[in-house]
Amino acid sequence: MNSTPTFDVGTYIIDSDTIYIITKIEQDRVYYSPADVTGHHPSVTGSIPTANLMSSGFRLLSTKSEIKQFYTDLAKAKPSLEIIDSKFYKDLRGLNSPLQIIPLLKQLWISKNNTEVFFSGNNRDNLENIINHLCLEFSLVTKQSPDTIRKKIIASLSQK
Repeated sequence: MNSTPTFDVGTYIIDSDTIYIITKIEQDRVYYSPADVTGHHPSVTGSIPTANLMSSGFRLLSTKSEIKQFYTDLAKAKPSLEIIDSKFYKDLRGLNSPLQIIPLLKQLWISKNNTEVFFSGNNRDNLENIINHLCLEFSLVTKQSPDTIRKKIIASLSQK
C-alpha cells in the first residue's frame, strides 16, 4: 500500500464489505457512496473526517502488484487450521486485507470440494461473498471483467 495515500474525488476506498467512491471532499471531510449500485444499500452515503479515514478501517484498493502477489500466495496457500466459524470469518474479514484472508479462502475452497465434509450454506455464502468482493475490487484495479477475475481466483484456489 501507498504509505501516504492521497484522496481525491473519484478515488475508490474499501472497507471489509463495500467498495466506495469518494464523491466530495470538503472542509477536511470525505464524503463517499457505494461504488457498486447493485450491491447492498446502494443509496447510502457517508462521510468521515479526512484525518480518521485510514485509522477507521478504510483502505485504498489493492495495487496491481498486490493483486499479482495475492494470486501467487493463494496458489501456494495451505488451508487454515482454525475451525471455520462465524467469529473466525468475521475477524479475518475485519482485517480488510485480501492477503490475510487467503488461509480462510483456501480452507473454504477445500471444504467445499471435499465430499466427506459437510459444507454448510453459511460457509458457501461466506466463500461466495469473499470471491465476489475480491472480483469487484480486482476488476476495478485491473480493468478486467469480474468473470475473468473469478476464473483466475478459482484457478489459484485449485492449485495444490
